[in-house]
Amino acid sequence: SELLAVFGLENVAHQSAKTLSGGEQQRIAIAKAMAANPEVLVFDEAFSQLDLATKTMVLVRLKRYVKQKKRTAIFVLHDPLDAFYLADVVLVLHQGSIVQKDTVEGVYNKSANSHVAKLFGPINKMSVLRAKKLFPLVWQNFNIEKRQVWFRPHMAKSTDLAAEFSVVAELF
Repeated sequence: SELLAVFGLENVAHQSAKTLSGGEQQRIAIAKAMAANPEVLVFDEAFSQLDLATKTMVLVRLKRYVKQKKRTAIFVLHDPLDAFYLADVVLVLHQGSIVQKDTVEGVYNKSANSHVAKLFGPINKMSVLRAKKLFPLVWQNFNIEKRQVWFRPHMAKSTDLAAEFSVVAELF
């Protein structure tokens, strides 16, 4: 019953598996695996059947539960937002090698390279020469990599631009 509560499944505890939704079945399967009380839990894309609201609830509760029980959990994820909710430490793999090991904040704010940065959100990339012309006062704050700079959108403001511009579109 403790794990049913962790995964928000109290209301389906007495239903048969075939009457449950795919997401409910997935959460039941995770709860069953955790009921064995293993020292290390390994999750491989374990949240793929869950809608965003349910997944967020499960991730937050699962992290709290794992910490309370002093267990180790390893998550294989392709959605960086899942890592934001879950991770104490993030390992970023590229072609079978670890390219960065850090906290979520470290991976996001101090990405090892532009490839890692792109995994965790949008970036802008341009030549150093172009950056010097467009952002003469702040370009040196950007990340420099092979004669190019990259930066997250929030790192540069329109007031930093040394060029005339007009807004064509905005993205939320």
